[in-house]
Amino acid sequence: MNINDLLKTIRDYIEEYRSIEYKSFKTNQNRHQDEDFMSELHIQVDDEKLWYDRVITETIQDLQKKSISENYYFFDCAFEVYKNHYEARKKEFLENHVDVNEADFLKEELLDRIQGGNNRVLFVEEKTVFYDNFIESEKKLFNSERKKVEFLLHKLELLGWDAVYIFDKDNMPLTYQFEKNNNYQSPFLLDTANKDTMKSEQIVKHIAKKIFDFKKYDKIQANRVAMDIEKEADNKIIVDLLMKLYYQSVEDNFYWFDCPKRVYEKTIEKRFKEHKIKYIDADFQDFLQSEMDKLEHYDFRYRYLIFDEKKVSYSDFITYDNDVIGSSLEKKKQFILDKLKDLETKDTTASAEQPIIQKPTVVGANNEKSNKIKWSGKPSQLGYFVGILTSLDYMEAPKKSNGEINFSAFARQILENFEIETTPGSLAKYLNIDSEKAQEIARKLKEDNFHIPHSKTIS
Repeated sequence: MNINDLLKTIRDYIEEYRSIEYKSFKTNQNRHQDEDFMSELHIQVDDEKLWYDRVITETIQDLQKKSISENYYFFDCAFEVYKNHYEARKKEFLENHVDVNEADFLKEELLDRIQGGNNRVLFVEEKTVFYDNFIESEKKLFNSERKKVEFLLHKLELLGWDAVYIFDKDNMPLTYQFEKNNNYQSPFLLDTANKDTMKSEQIVKHIAKKIFDFKKYDKIQANRVAMDIEKEADNKIIVDLLMKLYYQSVEDNFYWFDCPKRVYEKTIEKRFKEHKIKYIDADFQDFLQSEMDKLEHYDFRYRYLIFDEKKVSYSDFITYDNDVIGSSLEKKKQFILDKLKDLETKDTTASAEQPIIQKPTVVGANNEKSNKIKWSGKPSQLGYFVGILTSLDYMEAPKKSNGEINFSAFARQILENFEIETTPGSLAKYLNIDSEKAQEIARKLKEDNFHIPHSKTIS
């Protein structure tokens, strides 16, 4: 049999079983009170399933062998075919995403392979056929799968990343955690393949007008059904235009909150100068911290475009499951974190004082210990408790020029007075009691009914 015949055979087997399963379900509904009959029916269906699992898996194995001669790619194709298609599939991935490189493609491939499921799909005469539930045993496809995974892991390692298995409660591989290794280098930025003659400013104009039209629908009391249909159509147009702006902004170096990381990097010096106009006393570290606050607490306050000197919010049209925008957001956060770490390193190198990160030391001829207060708990606990005391007006924290707490400066002050092994950046995350890290501690303390009253309630 050729490829098409094998595909049709798999499709027909699966449809046959689905038909048997459906008839069993209908019979079960009609005679649900006859327990003996139901038990026998379930056994029959289970036996049928075992038979179909076996023949479908055998046909998949035949398809796997046939894929070599016809270079036919599918999830469980032969390893040789997988290698043949690797470059073309990687190119397609890079063209469809911004701020990604080959390492990102490899990570995605590994996650897809460990999850299987919906990735096991065949396309037969314009019909989508999922076959994962009909694999009799993974061992029958193991050798090919093992070679693919080893191939991906090796490539990823050379690009600076190790993939570590995360196991579930039954000690089965669930997913991967990716960690940098000694080969890691800062990833280069890719040119987007998405070209458009419409400039970024023109796209912004179209988006703004569509959003204005969209808001009018709620005021119209005419045919609600017709209005809802038009509203849904305009919603899709706005989302499409936002994605167009995302790709076009790379070519125009056009900054907006959800621009690609490439644009974000290129415009950071210009935006710092603009920040200094408003906050005269702010330094670069203050600016970076304010940028991180925006990226971590992204909402309608920052998701806007400027049109006719007015702010036009687009936050309602960016969904949380938009993987392109989400991936770019995470990469921008990492860029800011790296910049902040670089500043901390420079400050430490330039300073003549003893480094903040240290183990307890012995000074002087008489072995006199450090005058710092020794903290015996965890760094996270120190940060959280100081943060709580500050929020309840027991302590005062250094402020930025905009009046917000400067958590980085606050962390450095604390480390000047406490003997503890941590970094200012790490401690700052727990000083901010609204951060995700601090909230983990808050939840544990809440379970133990831990409570500190406000300073003004105690006389």
